[in-house]
Amino acid sequence: MSQEEPRPEWLPVAIAAATRQATGEARHQWRVRAGTTPPFNYRLEHIKSVVAIARQLAEATGADQDVVLAAAWLHDVSKAFKEEWGDGHGRRGAVRAKSILRRTDFPSQKIDAVGEAISAHVGLFRDQPLELIEAAILFDADKLSKLGATSTIHFLCSYPATGQRDGAPADTASAVGDLAKWADLAPRIVASLSTEPGRRMGEERLAFLQGMIQQLSREGSVKDG
Repeated sequence: MSQEEPRPEWLPVAIAAATRQATGEARHQWRVRAGTTPPFNYRLEHIKSVVAIARQLAEATGADQDVVLAAAWLHDVSKAFKEEWGDGHGRRGAVRAKSILRRTDFPSQKIDAVGEAISAHVGLFRDQPLELIEAAILFDADKLSKLGATSTIHFLCSYPATGQRDGAPADTASAVGDLAKWADLAPRIVASLSTEPGRRMGEERLAFLQGMIQQLSREGSVKDG
């Protein structure tokens, strides 16, 4: 009687899947050919930020670490290179993530929870907090990754590619204007966070963003008209 071959460890498999998807998106964003290292891989940096935040929130809330970590790495595994309104990458990502994890040693009884978290992470705001704590953590981590100092670095590193795609200039005035618009949305994002530790982290990151916009205004980079 032959022994069943051991299935691969799930974390390296999840990281590899996330990296492949993110790198393909980055090459598309920067318009470089396959096999070329893009100047900046925004999606991968975003995912790493989500993973780091999700770990902190899981520790603070006692959430299931396996579910949180798998959902964080795989939450954008089916993100379209050019996302359209209502594209549904959360639902697609949940299906793909569960398929990936089933081929590994990930605990089978936790796979549905990973899918539920990924399905629910889409969007900037929620009217009601998510009930599943792991889903709430992923939602919060995804939003928090778009606020604060690290997020600002991601934005500025990606800005030349974004401007090239949209046919807009990648200059100081344009970047500051987009940051100011994002700062206007940020308070509502923070108010929509589902966990108490997430909201505390959000308030800190919001203060940084608002302070940066105020400093830019003092330097004359933000114009009133």
